[in-house]
Amino acid sequence: MGSEYRAEKDILASELFDGRLEKFGVHEVREDGSEGYRCLTDGQKRLGVEINKAGYVSGFIMAWSGTWAPSEKVLSAVSDAFQTKIFKYGEPEYHGCESEEEKAAWRAKQKDLMARNPQGRGTQYRP
Repeated sequence: MGSEYRAEKDILASELFDGRLEKFGVHEVREDGSEGYRCLTDGQKRLGVEINKAGYVSGFIMAWSGTWAPSEKVLSAVSDAFQTKIFKYGEPEYHGCESEEEKAAWRAKQKDLMARNPQGRGTQYRP
């Protein structure tokens, strides 16, 4: 499963978990997880953090906290603390599209893929 969210800027995991999110009411919750995975919470919802071998955050995924709803508070805290935008999987910026032309081309390709496959299975186009 891929990440549901990705930050525009690179974030070192050591900085993400250094306590700076506490002023936003967000902290790490310890889970028995695999290497390369940690979890943040706002006290109600959790957000998993995927970490690559270089020590950078590679993405954010929903984590079970009684519901599969994402924690907007955690995403907002990360965005504010690191002065970065957070993109959701279905957004063209998530896939690296920057210019309006790239975004328009990505959206057109998505529309074409969905027209050919209305169930939407396997239709995420990556430039």
